[in-house]
Amino acid sequence: MEAKEAREIIQNIKPERTPYNRTDYILSIYRDLKNGAVVAEAPRSVIDVIDSAVGMIADDRYIDIIRYAYFEGKTISEIASITNMEERTIYRQKKRLVKRLAIILYGDEALKE
Repeated sequence: MEAKEAREIIQNIKPERTPYNRTDYILSIYRDLKNGAVVAEAPRSVIDVIDSAVGMIADDRYIDIIRYAYFEGKTISEIASITNMEERTIYRQKKRLVKRLAIILYGDEALKE
């Protein structure tokens, strides 16, 4: 599947939700997609688009929060323990990072939130 088709799938996942919520959902199914599942009609090729978007913000000092929370399925308290950060910081940075990814995935639509 081409990246264009994968992007169209991403655009159509949970269209009634905000870009932030859609991005959060897409990240939450990442592990299932990576393990070969087809979730909400999202084939594994969507992984490439997600990986690309995450790669665009890879230089963010808090990017590991995305990896721990979504790709490894760790809880906020586990992430806080691993990173020696306050849970409040984890929540705040996770939300900020998901917003950045929403802008990458949904463009202008995400900026209107």
